[in-house]
Amino acid sequence: MGETGTTNAASQLLNVAFSLLLIIGLILALAWLLRRFGQGNFLNQQSMKIMASMPLGTRERLLVVEVGGQQILLGVTSHQINTLHVFDEPVVDASGGTSTDFKKRLMALMNRAPASDTPAPETQKQKPQ
Repeated sequence: MGETGTTNAASQLLNVAFSLLLIIGLILALAWLLRRFGQGNFLNQQSMKIMASMPLGTRERLLVVEVGGQQILLGVTSHQINTLHVFDEPVVDASGGTSTDFKKRLMALMNRAPASDTPAPETQKQKPQ
């Protein structure tokens, strides 16, 4: 009786090990296929790059995207993507750093004057009665 119990346990262990190897092989094959034919090619696109990103809220952000050598400012929310501005000349260099006047250009785009470094004037104090 002892010999059949050992043989049965050994065959079950061999079945489990083979099943695990088969599952790992399937995962690796699917990952290779996905990278080869799926999203992997999209992520390696050189013609479209996200140059800069600035979060505005939990689900909103600004993106500077370079497409075909032209940089575009996009507003991204959870429901839509809007083109805010198409820049005539690059505002973000290829190394990922922003140019010094990006803030000025963005403020001009938004038709706002840049905030000054001087504090706001004090409000008049009320006279005690």
